[in-house]
Amino acid sequence: MIQANTNRPNVTAIWLCLDNDPEFPETLTRYLQALQSLPGSCQLVVVGSQATETLGARIGDQAQRAGISTTVLILDRGCDPWAALSVAFDAARGDTIAVLPSYLQSDPEDLTAMVRAIDEGADYVGAWRRNRIDSRWSALQSRTFNALVRRLSGVSLHDLNSSLRIMRREVVENVPLYGNLYQFLPILAARRGFRVMELETTHVAERVEKGDYHLGVYVRRLLDLLSLFFLLKFTRKPLRFFGLIGTAVAAGGMVLLAVLAVQRMLGDSLADRPLLIFAMLMIVLGFQSFSLGLLGELTIFTYGSRIKDYYVHRVFSGNGKS
Repeated sequence: MIQANTNRPNVTAIWLCLDNDPEFPETLTRYLQALQSLPGSCQLVVVGSQATETLGARIGDQAQRAGISTTVLILDRGCDPWAALSVAFDAARGDTIAVLPSYLQSDPEDLTAMVRAIDEGADYVGAWRRNRIDSRWSALQSRTFNALVRRLSGVSLHDLNSSLRIMRREVVENVPLYGNLYQFLPILAARRGFRVMELETTHVAERVEKGDYHLGVYVRRLLDLLSLFFLLKFTRKPLRFFGLIGTAVAAGGMVLLAVLAVQRMLGDSLADRPLLIFAMLMIVLGFQSFSLGLLGELTIFTYGSRIKDYYVHRVFSGNGKS
């Protein structure tokens, strides 16, 4: 680990070196130039794996020559981006935190405008690569994914796939995240009451070869969207979700039982009718789902006071001062 001085910086830039960037020297140079142009002091926190350990000394030396306080963290094994971000957040000391993509996605010069938006009152600023220069297929995937997220969340964001994002420290400290939900950080921050916005940035050619997404990626994204939908709609009201499903399934089973009962009264035998077992199973599963919702309501009632889904931006005292 390489560290520099301990003076508190204005901006901490977190760079996750988790991808094999063939243009690493250019990426490092452009990031450092962009950080040098920011007002105030900067801290650079770099997180990499053992595969990038040989780059640690080079990053530290070049950043320190640029006058930027540097911390390079090498993880002992590969990990997902959110685990790497968690490590970096612990090392960040700035009041404003910028997350830089592993490789160039947007022009680093746009960092200045994004930091300015934070200074003017935004809590979170995401990069919107509006004029994409990649393939039509990639652009279509991105538009479809972001349109689904906007429909489910009600938050008007257009480029959640962009890894360039800037936020106040309070966002990191007050929005709990885990797993792949880090991608939906602006959605959860907006739900908590933070002021979230996007700025159009210049898209640059992405030189990292990622290949086409396979079926498993789409399945995981759909599961992530389902998790987001549940967190946004039913975290405080689980009975509405499980109770609705349980009621519908149990009601369907009762309808089937009623039909079978009428058929039995008309003389039909039920001895070889697997539909009877299926109807009973639906009723049992329906009541189990309803019971799960009740248990969720009891848990929320017991521990809900510890869950904060709001954020206090400013407090005014009786003398009119904040």
